[in-house]
Amino acid sequence: MKDIGLFLKEKREEKDISLEEIEEILKIRKKYLTAIEEGNFNILPGETYILGYLRNYCKYLNINDEKIKDIIKTYKGIEKQQEEIAVKREEKLSLRNKSARTFKRKSNLTNFRYVYLAGFVIFLFVGVLFFNNYLRNAKNYPIPSPEVNDITNNETETSNATDIILEETAEGMLGESEMEPVIPKEIIVEKIPTLKVLAQDNTWFKLLHDDKLLFEGILLKDEELLFRIREDMKLSTMFPKNLTTFVDDKEIDLNESTRNNQMFEYLFENIEENS
Repeated sequence: MKDIGLFLKEKREEKDISLEEIEEILKIRKKYLTAIEEGNFNILPGETYILGYLRNYCKYLNINDEKIKDIIKTYKGIEKQQEEIAVKREEKLSLRNKSARTFKRKSNLTNFRYVYLAGFVIFLFVGVLFFNNYLRNAKNYPIPSPEVNDITNNETETSNATDIILEETAEGMLGESEMEPVIPKEIIVEKIPTLKVLAQDNTWFKLLHDDKLLFEGILLKDEELLFRIREDMKLSTMFPKNLTTFVDDKEIDLNESTRNNQMFEYLFENIEENS
C-alpha cells in the first residue's frame, strides 16, 4: 500500500502540484489524498471510493493506462492477501474456541451426572416421607356433619343469585352500548416540512442539527436526498453552486451562505415561514 502512495506522491511533487489544487479539481478531500499517499487506505470510505480515487488521481497526474491498471491490480492483490490472512486468523481462533468449549462441555456433563444422581436420591426420600404422612392423616380424616351440608347448600343458592344479578347487569350495559354508538373524532394529519438536496455535479456537503451530524459525504451528479427539516439545521459545503435545495416546494439560494474560510455555511431558520 505504501509503495503505491509513495509512487503517486513522487509523481505529484515532480509536477509541482499541491494537494489543495488536486482537491479543488477532483473534488476529493485533502485528508483522503494524504491517506492514499501514506498508504493508509483504512480511513477511506470503501473499496468503490478507493478505486475511483486512485483512477482519477492517476489520470490527473498523466499516468498511462497500463500503469494505472498495474496500480489497481496491485491494490486488489494486497487487499486479497489481507482478507486471506484475516480469514485464516479467524479460523484458528474459531478452532481454539471450539476445543475449549468441547472440554468445558465434557467437564460440565460429568458434574451434571453427579448432581442428577444426588437430586434423584433426595426426590425419592422426600416422596417416601410425603406418602407416609398422607397415610397417617387419612386414618384420622373426620366425617362431615349434617350442618356442613346445610351451609354448602346455602352457599350454592347465594352463588346462583349472584350469577343472575351479574347477567342482568351485563345485559343492561350491552343495551346501553347499542343505543349510544361511539363516533370517532376527526383525524388531523400534520404536514412535516421536508428538505431536498439535488446535486448538479459530484459535490461534498455536511448537514448538522444542534451539532449532531445528520449526513456527510459526496452526493453524485443528479442524485437527490430528502431530510425531515428542523429548526436551526446547518448545511456546509465548499461548492454551493453545485447544489440545489428546496424546503417543500420553495427553492433556497445557497449563494446567500456565510463563508467561513473555504467553507460555505447556510443556516435554515424560520422553517414554518419558509414552508
